Amino acid sequence: AAGTGKAAGEGLSKQAQRRQQAKAKKEAAREAEQRAERQQPAEEDTQTFVPLPDLTGYHTVAAVFLRSNPDAYEAVGRRVTRNGVRIGSCIAPALADKGHALVRSIGLVAGDAESYTAFEAVFQPVLQQWHRLPRAARHCISADPSQITNSALDSALVKSVTVQIARNFAGFPFLPHMQAEHRREVERTLSSVFLRPEARWLKGKYYPLAGSGSYMPKPNGMTEKEEEAVRAAGADFIPLKPASEAAKAAGFDREWPDARGVFLGNEPGLGIQINCPDHITVIATGPASDIKDVYTRARETVRAIEEEGADRGLKYARLDHMGFLTTHPEMCGTALTAKLAIDLPNTGGKPEFKEICQFFSLDARNLSGSLWEITSHAKLGCSAVDQMNMLVEGCRDLVQKETHHQPADSVPATGRTFSARIPSMRLPDMSKNKTVMGKVLAQQPALYEDCFQLKTPTYGFTLAQCIQVGMEVKDPSRTDGIMAKDSECFSTFAGLFHEVSRAMHGRLGTQVWSKDASMVTNTVVDPTGQHEARATVTVRRNLLGFPFAGAIGRDQRREVERLLATMVMQRTADCLQGTYYPLRGSKSYPPKPTGMSAAVEAEMTSCVGMMQPAEGKAAELLEFNADWPDARGAFWSADKALAVWVNGEDHLCIVSTDGDVRRAFSRAQEVCAAISAELPEHHGFAQTKALGFLGPWCSSLGTRMSVEVALKLPSGPGDPAALAEEFDTRVTAEAGRVTVRSESRVGLADVDQVNAVIECGAELVRLASS
Repeated sequence: AAGTGKAAGEGLSKQAQRRQQAKAKKEAAREAEQRAERQQPAEEDTQTFVPLPDLTGYHTVAAVFLRSNPDAYEAVGRRVTRNGVRIGSCIAPALADKGHALVRSIGLVAGDAESYTAFEAVFQPVLQQWHRLPRAARHCISADPSQITNSALDSALVKSVTVQIARNFAGFPFLPHMQAEHRREVERTLSSVFLRPEARWLKGKYYPLAGSGSYMPKPNGMTEKEEEAVRAAGADFIPLKPASEAAKAAGFDREWPDARGVFLGNEPGLGIQINCPDHITVIATGPASDIKDVYTRARETVRAIEEEGADRGLKYARLDHMGFLTTHPEMCGTALTAKLAIDLPNTGGKPEFKEICQFFSLDARNLSGSLWEITSHAKLGCSAVDQMNMLVEGCRDLVQKETHHQPADSVPATGRTFSARIPSMRLPDMSKNKTVMGKVLAQQPALYEDCFQLKTPTYGFTLAQCIQVGMEVKDPSRTDGIMAKDSECFSTFAGLFHEVSRAMHGRLGTQVWSKDASMVTNTVVDPTGQHEARATVTVRRNLLGFPFAGAIGRDQRREVERLLATMVMQRTADCLQGTYYPLRGSKSYPPKPTGMSAAVEAEMTSCVGMMQPAEGKAAELLEFNADWPDARGAFWSADKALAVWVNGEDHLCIVSTDGDVRRAFSRAQEVCAAISAELPEHHGFAQTKALGFLGPWCSSLGTRMSVEVALKLPSGPGDPAALAEEFDTRVTAEAGRVTVRSESRVGLADVDQVNAVIECGAELVRLASS
């Protein structure tokens, strides 16, 4: 009987639990319905319109804009959001505090999420001015902690790190427009979320502020002892009552401290503010050595709140182009604030200190003596990862300045406005940039503004990395000013790459690759056989799925070598009978662990040339020769007239030599087709219809083939410049030899290149014989 009673008791308990769960779901549905009811369609209130007051002498960004653009206020002055918010309450801080011409403040708050769209005529331009963003800028999302830089910070100088992330919930008014019942509903909903033991990042205890009577388990708020414990856990955890005139005008102190509090997590250094001044503000603190861990704690807590609150209708307010929406519009975007406390007795406050902070979009505040608080400023237009990286990299440079051990090129020089490490939200001054890229951007800055936030899908390359060579290097051999890091750069940043290519090639169009050697002219360059003609056809290709030279890593380079040397060159057609020789000193190819011998190197050099390290400042900056000669080599044909170089300035380079241009071209074409047939589809040749075959430089696109014939013509007949123009080739004469060459161009067919070289060479021989 006792056992039966016990079982019955357990059954009743389970039934009670199910009833309780059903009741909770019903309450959640009702709360969601109530919020939906509050969100009636936006209306125009034709009866009520408050004219814009005289803003003369007001200095906030919002006041200055409205004074110059009163029509923007007129456009939204009668508009009412679904929560009843009007533009007047949003600009209340601008009217309550005139501000100062030398102290920048925004003078604008959001009453709800819809304020950003309903009053877009005011919000959008004010935010663009505040964040100094182009109109085309879009918010970008990248929050993966693994992408935060691994740059170590000196723990003796960098004392601590704090990461704060604010969020507001869709459907609720924001704090400036919240009444007591709204705040209490947010507090009640969140406190129920915090009580769930399955929420890994939300284990802890909720403490309403002292004096708050809204939370029934603690009707008088936290005790003095509890407040001391919360402060000890985090100096920033307890919010202060707003005291400024602007904050009071916005309503931040309304019914203080009712329905405001702090959740103190079991995780060390983790707290969550409720209704101060956003619905939630997650705060994580820790030593600077754990910056990734501190960021991860804050990020995971924010994610856990939305996931655990989903069945109660909690969803973060955000817009695709504005990111996460906040009470303070200057915080929207990432809604993240990251701070480092750093001791700078020698550098703090000096010109280079201010310059580094400005360069990395950092704010600095003196805490005491030589101790400074460095805060990330950028929020809209950059990702959370970029924001964290700007803080870390900026503080790294400050530490290097402080300790006087910095590399000469690691700290910004006076006037520096560009870094490939951190994507800049603003286009630097391009008026003095003489590269093709610089000239294009000077005329069409929108090409940069549309792309600076983007990253290539596979490897995450940025536009800043692509244009680094044109911004930081003066190399007369590289006038492009832009270098593709992989094939995806041409699609991700298509606008700029296409315009630079158009400027360099004169046109864009469908690229022609004939694949038919029969279309080559029957003209013979040297019918007499007296001028020792030697033809060289060079075809360059890059593979899909791998970074290009200058961006490829050691392991990726070895994979390219393995793919080409084993999967392709040992399994292709008769046209590739020969041997693969890694460069002397390379240890990456197991069959030849020390590379080619000195004898092979000498013979190959005399027959088809030898791969050499790339030269020039651009090659040095971009590390084209990284790990040289590792994973570089050449397949050399049995007849010693053809080589396929691997991992030079391109993934592969076919060099075909012969005494006849047609035969050299036909063999190069055959080898290229054979390799292409063996490659897996995802590693095929990189190409587009508009640009042809792709490589790192815009100047070398199209067929990516060069055709050359060298003739022994002691008299140097004709006018080289005139012949070059007539046949669209390049003619050079030196030491009794004349060379005719045709370079790759977008829209130029391979057969046309071959024919131009043959006809020009034949004309030179004819002139020499006449």
